[in-house]
Amino acid sequence: MLAVVVSMAALLVSLVAAGYARRSAIAAERQARAAEAVIPPRPPAVDWKIEPGHDGAYRLRNIGTSTATGVRIDLPESFAGQVHADLGNGSISPGKSVDVRWYQAWMDPNLNELPVVWDGRETPQLVPIPPRPPKSS
Repeated sequence: MLAVVVSMAALLVSLVAAGYARRSAIAAERQARAAEAVIPPRPPAVDWKIEPGHDGAYRLRNIGTSTATGVRIDLPESFAGQVHADLGNGSISPGKSVDVRWYQAWMDPNLNELPVVWDGRETPQLVPIPPRPPKSS
């Protein structure tokens, strides 16, 4: 009889411990999800932004965390001669930018994105072209 009472007590202790372990695991998962939500996503290695520049030019800026090499503008042949980008050796460091000019008199008004490719990315990233701010008098 004593063995049955001890066995029942051991079973009860095991069930209570399993309940605490389950609640602890659920709480740990909740804490992990909350911690992941606070951590911002890693910025991309290479990313682009076009900003209005001076004298009618725009600036193509690398807003990523790594240097982009082999950078080129991947416009169709129909735009040949309409866009000029001073890409130098095709290498743009993080935070750096290059001048990009397009000749508005010839430019297709539907061009609102500039397709940019670089080493490691052969599919163009379409970088939105912001509207030029109004000229101040």
